[in-house]
Amino acid sequence: MVHHPSCRPDAILRPQDPRPQCLRQQFLIQVQRAERQRPHTQAMATSLQDVIKRQGGIFARHQAISAGCTPKEFRWLTRRSDGPWIRIRYGIYANRNEWEALVPAQQVASLDRAALLVCDEGTVLSHSSAARAHKLPLYDVNDGLAHVTRLRIHDRRLTRSVAGIKHHCGELAADELTSVGGLPVTTVERTVLDVASEFGYRTGLVIADAALARLVTRDQLTRAMPRFLHDSHARTRSAVVAGADGRAETPLETLARILVKDMGIFDLEPQYKIRMADGAGVFVDLYSPRFHHCFECDGKLKYRQQVNLQGVSVSADDVVWDEKQREDKIRGAGFGVSRIVWRDTMPNAFGRASTRLWREILSQDAARMRSHTDQPA
Repeated sequence: MVHHPSCRPDAILRPQDPRPQCLRQQFLIQVQRAERQRPHTQAMATSLQDVIKRQGGIFARHQAISAGCTPKEFRWLTRRSDGPWIRIRYGIYANRNEWEALVPAQQVASLDRAALLVCDEGTVLSHSSAARAHKLPLYDVNDGLAHVTRLRIHDRRLTRSVAGIKHHCGELAADELTSVGGLPVTTVERTVLDVASEFGYRTGLVIADAALARLVTRDQLTRAMPRFLHDSHARTRSAVVAGADGRAETPLETLARILVKDMGIFDLEPQYKIRMADGAGVFVDLYSPRFHHCFECDGKLKYRQQVNLQGVSVSADDVVWDEKQREDKIRGAGFGVSRIVWRDTMPNAFGRASTRLWREILSQDAARMRSHTDQPA
């Protein structure tokens, strides 16, 4: 006997499968839940964006959670491969697209700012981080660290490096603190001396020259000296303050001055003005009256396409040609000329560079003396 499919015993006894209806109900519940959460999500985004804008494009994890982001949502948004948020420092995040669009110097500045977010109150940017905040040049600083000074003394050792931040602990007077762009930082004079202590004479002199050129006076640097404890860096700080010269226009000029003085030539005048026979004035980077010799500092940027004082674009070829004519005029006026490039200022290049410079100084000085001797009485 054959039963019709609808009359089979198992079809009669088994109830209708409820799964399709249950799935539909679950879907409707999720849609309703999302609709209810949408105003909350929008409010979270708005409040977090206000925090991000106020903090220069960065935010802490606890700030996102406080704004309404759940831990599960946060893990999804910060997934390592392609999450819209990227971790830039322990506990600190930024928008991935905006972060990747920043140039390296802007990323380093954001990392300095992020260091303050993970430290307790009473912490200020100092040393190289304060120098970046003050827009001062840093030479040979490649430690990859943000530097902060913590005004509160802890039981832990005073100076330590943790998670990309070097913590210095000490006392700072009220007039050694200032604010740049809303960030607490050490003053320029304190920063100069801190950098000299941390990174040495050459780095300290570069930043001291730049600070004297536009931000502080030598008296301010001198008055800041006694506030430091007498330590192993005292001689370095004293040498930096004594040797700083605000007439240096670039770090290369500062390093060239160190090179020439190490050769035993101490009578150097930065930005010396030479009067030509036609009454025109020509400035040279360094000049030694004793040897009647000029030292010109040449970086790559000097010979690239640029815009002159009249706002006219000048090609690289024209820049080289103009510089050649300028040097010929200086030599024609009876001055010796030598050129110093970045590689000459490296400490391990001193022997080669000093030998070349002395050869040029003596040969040009001898030629100048012959020209005077050969002139008719």
